Amino acid sequence: MIDYGPFCFSSPPRTAAMWFAEACGMVGLGEGKKSLIHIPPSPTWSGLGVSLIRHPYHWLASYHRALNGREIGVPIVDALAPMSREFIDSSAFMRAYVKQAPGTLSEILNRYAATVVLRVEDLPWCAIELFVSVGIPEKKAMEGRSIPHLNVQARPMHVFN
Repeated sequence: MIDYGPFCFSSPPRTAAMWFAEACGMVGLGEGKKSLIHIPPSPTWSGLGVSLIRHPYHWLASYHRALNGREIGVPIVDALAPMSREFIDSSAFMRAYVKQAPGTLSEILNRYAATVVLRVEDLPWCAIELFVSVGIPEKKAMEGRSIPHLNVQARPMHVFN
């Protein structure tokens, strides 16, 4: 979790978290210690928290495609790594997830419980609105629009068969 002053931020991998950290830096909040970006807040933490969420199907497909079963050091997310290694084909991975681990994604996302949840599909506008709401001048907040998508793969999404 990164403390940006007006809010703290943490988000699961594959949810544009690095883009958000760069946007925070661009608008004057600082980029923060990126090694903490995927660490969920402690269960006792009670400040203003911000997280990103992505459509569950797209998150699973992106996770499977990008990480290929590698562990990333976030135990709740790494729980899916063995299944990802076992099923190389994304469609097979999705079917296995539905049969063997339903609800795991909900558990992952619930660990990142936040006061404000932004949808990746709504970036950059939802981030701009957040920045303005915490006191960043609108003109400065709009600078986030110029940040390109980071860590995006050119391969098309696999369709669940």
